[in-house]
Amino acid sequence: MSYHKKVGIFLSIVIIISICEGSVWKPIIPQARDHARIIIDSLNKRAILFGGSSWQLDNRLYNDVWEISLVDSSCYYWKPLQVTGISPKERAAGLFIYDQPRQRAILFGGDTLWAYRVNDLWTLNLTKGVEFWQQLSPEGTPPTARTCCGAIFHPGRNSIILFGGEGDITPVFNDVWELKLDPLRWQEINITGVKPPARGAPAVAFDHINNRMVIFGGGCRGSGPFYNDVWALDLTEGNEHWTQLFPTGDIPSTRTAFAYGFDEERNKLYIFGGWNNSGLLDEVYRLDISNLAWSKLLPSGVGPYMRRNAQGAYDFFNDNFIVYGGNLEYAYYVGDCYILNLETSVGNLEWNSSLTINIRPIILVNSLNSPIVYINYILPKPDNIKVDIIDIKGRIVKQIFSGKTTSINGRLEWNKKNEHNQTVSTGIYFCRLETEEHTLSKKFTILK
Repeated sequence: MSYHKKVGIFLSIVIIISICEGSVWKPIIPQARDHARIIIDSLNKRAILFGGSSWQLDNRLYNDVWEISLVDSSCYYWKPLQVTGISPKERAAGLFIYDQPRQRAILFGGDTLWAYRVNDLWTLNLTKGVEFWQQLSPEGTPPTARTCCGAIFHPGRNSIILFGGEGDITPVFNDVWELKLDPLRWQEINITGVKPPARGAPAVAFDHINNRMVIFGGGCRGSGPFYNDVWALDLTEGNEHWTQLFPTGDIPSTRTAFAYGFDEERNKLYIFGGWNNSGLLDEVYRLDISNLAWSKLLPSGVGPYMRRNAQGAYDFFNDNFIVYGGNLEYAYYVGDCYILNLETSVGNLEWNSSLTINIRPIILVNSLNSPIVYINYILPKPDNIKVDIIDIKGRIVKQIFSGKTTSINGRLEWNKKNEHNQTVSTGIYFCRLETEEHTLSKKFTILK
């Protein structure tokens, strides 16, 4: 049986021991981030991750490239991909889409600084062993600079069809653009009639059976509005038009910034998490596009904690929904990767925790404007833990919990009193979480 186990940190590089056929040390961890992008390179049977951001934490954006081999689904691990050529500028939330006939990925736009959008175009050649970047200069007028747009590859039109996104001056778009791939040229598709409201970060899927692009949800990165509607764009050339669809079943609440993956063969869209005005979400839904029916899925096993701006992909080789990274709260990023096996013949769906990559304990502290300090923790597995409040001199002020947890996440409360039941003074404190394998602390402030 294969498994992954965290074993140490050396020179700030975290490594695990992967046991597949013998024990080998494998570097696995992209820096924790949100707004990364993942595609499935079907010709080389691998997932490719690009870019992302931890801007609210340390003002960082990324342009690194990582891969996971999908050949052996019992042993997933990240590996940095060595790419030659001049790389695109670091960015988050760009469009990253697979062009299989040309064995490449297309990159368009994104954020290259916080809320600074671009509209440049790049290609990442994915020929195994000779991967390289190249900037492209298409003919025509490109779309306005934007981020968080959705797109599909359309083999019949030999093009990429792009919808919506978030801009600088214009907050959100609902326009449709086509990037013809041979010859390379941008052109806007002028659509008459009813259109979906403008939005960023929708789920987008190519319904090849009906020659249409289907979108779900999305919204505006700030305070909304958020959507849970479904629309279809008929892609018959010269007669492109939108139609709103009304699926039945367990309809998800409005949301944006969720992870999604599309099973094109079965025409099913999977979504996880996201957020809306009610907060972060951790639900899993499936939209059967052929039958226009939503289902809320209740997988067993250890699944990802609620989050936004995670990235998803559907691994059709192994029938897995992959969910990577995201943001748990302001400036708290994760780099974990979860696998949900979707094979229906084996019974109920299950998050496969034995395949989970890069799961470390997480602790979140909310101490503002409340007589109670709320402490949320997330663990790789149920564990023996201790949670202590430490003052700035390193002294234990109060032990909040000591014992074995029954689940991987929980919430604790501290009434701001020490071991002698005295209210503590204002100032800086630390919440320390100790597990059997890890120790970590989170700094917080108590105000009057």
